[in-house]
Amino acid sequence: MTAAPIDPDHRAAARLPSLEARSGLRLFTLSALYVAQGVPWGFVTIAFAAWLADQGRSTQEIGEALALSTLPWSFKWVWGPLVDRFGRASTGRRRPWILLAQSLMVLTIAAMALVPAPHEHLRLIGALVFLHNAFNALQDVAVDAMAVDLLESRDRGRANGIMYASKYLGGVIGGAGLGYVIGRAGLSAAFGVQIGILLLISLLPLLLRERAGDRLLPRLARRPGAAATPPPPGDAVRQDSMRTLFMNLGRLFTVPAAVAGMLVAVTATASNGILSAFGNVLFVQRLGWDPQDYAAWTGGPALLMGFAGAIGGGFLADIVGPRRLAALAGAGLAVGWAAFGLTEPWWVCRAWAITMMLGVALLGGMFSVSLFALFMSISWRRIAATQFTGYMALLNVSTTLGYLAAGVLEPRFDASALYLAAAGVQVVPVALLVIVRPAQAQRVWARMETAA
Repeated sequence: MTAAPIDPDHRAAARLPSLEARSGLRLFTLSALYVAQGVPWGFVTIAFAAWLADQGRSTQEIGEALALSTLPWSFKWVWGPLVDRFGRASTGRRRPWILLAQSLMVLTIAAMALVPAPHEHLRLIGALVFLHNAFNALQDVAVDAMAVDLLESRDRGRANGIMYASKYLGGVIGGAGLGYVIGRAGLSAAFGVQIGILLLISLLPLLLRERAGDRLLPRLARRPGAAATPPPPGDAVRQDSMRTLFMNLGRLFTVPAAVAGMLVAVTATASNGILSAFGNVLFVQRLGWDPQDYAAWTGGPALLMGFAGAIGGGFLADIVGPRRLAALAGAGLAVGWAAFGLTEPWWVCRAWAITMMLGVALLGGMFSVSLFALFMSISWRRIAATQFTGYMALLNVSTTLGYLAAGVLEPRFDASALYLAAAGVQVVPVALLVIVRPAQAQRVWARMETAA
């Protein structure tokens, strides 16, 4: 009897650490991948938007450009069932999806860098922004699925706060950092820096395994005597067929807390979308801020405040409960925007404008993280990755609707009234939170699980 030949790749992979075994490395890797999501987000929504305003583009044009960056995220739920159903591989459940998405993210940015005279080809740039964010959304779904697979339940609150805060950190790099690069070296240089950052972060999923026994590279041909990698523990839920998966998704609409969660998600960030699109025109064109200065504030200190809000919100949600924290932070956003709208004569005072900017960013970080924790708490474990992705997609629908609404609302409202209208819209998701009851939802899921 002859021994099976030694697989050099598998032997080399066995010497590398696995994310399952090392909690610190796991959290660092997940956070770095969120930074990779945040850099292009900060670039498009802050640095590129300020560049468009400096080019004399209208609120409607800026809103449409921003909508192209969020619209693919509105449909990221499409990726969820695919990542859940076809995630099984000897190289890891989620790692191949992450590497594929990161590669496509790099390629789309490289394509943007090759566009001559970007200000003359905004439609092409917009199409590439759309494609890039479709692949960014795929990366997000795969990373969240990896987190669901590998994070211990006791670590999820803290980890969610740190991961989302890392997206803010990426936004600082993409917003303030790349805004500075644009001012010094131009738009093409900013594209080049993004490519370098994404390639560097891609080394983590490329060189690390999800679990012990995973391979680094796929086997092109099976060797005699080689055994397939056994599925990881707790993986039985993925045995569900696509038909069963979608039947279970349909059952969500019979649970009040799950439906109310959808309504909260689709209204939660609309006000932020409206004011993000309008803010570029207000501050750069009407109040006379330098576009690089505006990008520096919104993409630097403001995102750092969002970072702090996300970190603090992750811990506070465990203390006061995610639903209560979401209500407090959401109400605070409404009050802040109303206060700014009622003090139009003070807008020329930079200190007041910056105070509003930083305060709203802090509350926005808390609001987002508390909603993430709340949506996890009302998700059915059997389809948790797909259901949670659906809530995240609806949050992006909400932002996209806000971006598109900005161009419609601006001619009908003066600037002050627009802030007051946004404050009114923000009250809607806060009121809906009364119906979102995690304990009630989990009782229903337990009954369904027993009956399944």
